[in-house]
Amino acid sequence: DLGETILRNLVEKAGMIKYIDFVEQTSTSNRSIPDMVINLPGGGKIPIDSKLSLEAFDRAMDSTDKSERKALEEKHANNCRTLMRNLSKQEYHKQFDGPIEFVVMFIGSEPAYQMALKHDGKLFLDGADKKVFVVSPLSLLPLLSLVSEGSDTGDLGETILRNLVEKAGMIKYIDFVEQ
Repeated sequence: DLGETILRNLVEKAGMIKYIDFVEQTSTSNRSIPDMVINLPGGGKIPIDSKLSLEAFDRAMDSTDKSERKALEEKHANNCRTLMRNLSKQEYHKQFDGPIEFVVMFIGSEPAYQMALKHDGKLFLDGADKKVFVVSPLSLLPLLSLVSEGSDTGDLGETILRNLVEKAGMIKYIDFVEQ
């Protein structure tokens, strides 16, 4: 699918190597399969699921009627929220060994991500409360780059995580590091 292809391109752009730094379509103990799992130094894992729901987004972009467009944009945001809620029920963070207690929900289209946030300003924070970080290509690439750098140095401490958050533009949401 398109979202998975974009995700794979991003991890490769970050300098990650398949089967060493990441694996695709990994079964977990409850038979759920995240699209990708990033391997961290020390054995931790970050599950990533690509969620690219574009039907309402595409229709909104094509609509010339202002009220129809707004309704479709709101539907797109609701679809993204539903995907986030469903992903939180997978509880990937409980299925992998290591210190990471969240899953990354990757929306592989920056405009689709921005539209969702425009109409659902709490999507990111509500996701974080459910241990789901909703990200876009622009916010995921810095995370992947820092993980790749951490793999090279063998150090992925709090300083690198703080740098990740700053690069991703989420300075206000650093509480997850302390939990």
